[in-house]
Amino acid sequence: MSPREFQEAFEYTVNKYDEVGIVPSDTIFYWLNTAIIEFVEVNYSNEKESFEETQKVTDVLKNLVVEESLQTANYTFRNNSLMATLPEDYLHAVNEEVKIQYSVTAEATEVKRVGVTDSSSALLANQLADPYSPYRLHYRSAKPLRLFNSGKVILITDGNYTVLEYYLRYLRNPALLVLSNTSEDYKDLPKNVHRDIVKIAASLYLRSVGVSLAHQPKQQESNK
Repeated sequence: MSPREFQEAFEYTVNKYDEVGIVPSDTIFYWLNTAIIEFVEVNYSNEKESFEETQKVTDVLKNLVVEESLQTANYTFRNNSLMATLPEDYLHAVNEEVKIQYSVTAEATEVKRVGVTDSSSALLANQLADPYSPYRLHYRSAKPLRLFNSGKVILITDGNYTVLEYYLRYLRNPALLVLSNTSEDYKDLPKNVHRDIVKIAASLYLRSVGVSLAHQPKQQESNK
């Protein structure tokens, strides 16, 4: 569907109710874009533990998945830590890995690509104190602690290895609909869910103006 078709479908849906008059275009697109965000969030959150193992959800959100390699820099507020800046369109992390480097002998180093250890402000102190935490280098393996903080990623090591690069596979923010007369289809989400987005938008709008969804719309009443 094009932006104009989204608008027309929204108008057709809400105009079935007597209580609804003419809805301004900016209001329509506000609720359509709110519905797009809600649709993405619900589909992701329902399957976030197995996002790319659930084919239906993967197919719906695949156009929003991005892979990037982010450079790291020293994070001066904590020892043995580095920082990377999240992309501006970042929404949710799907998968994370880092490239670490550590010494094998006095002359030789080894580089390995590994995962990360999820952390937060509430967990950090205990993780740092835990001698068995996976963020510590042990048998040539370690997964640095990772925290998200105000658009940044903080990576913490035990000081026995360094993080060279941070690999992020993430779900980006979907593009928003804008009022347009063009016939170009909205491509961030597949066509088969466009009607679902219209239904969500109409439902959100109707509730916001106090219209009961249990009330029979005009079209149904005229067929009785």
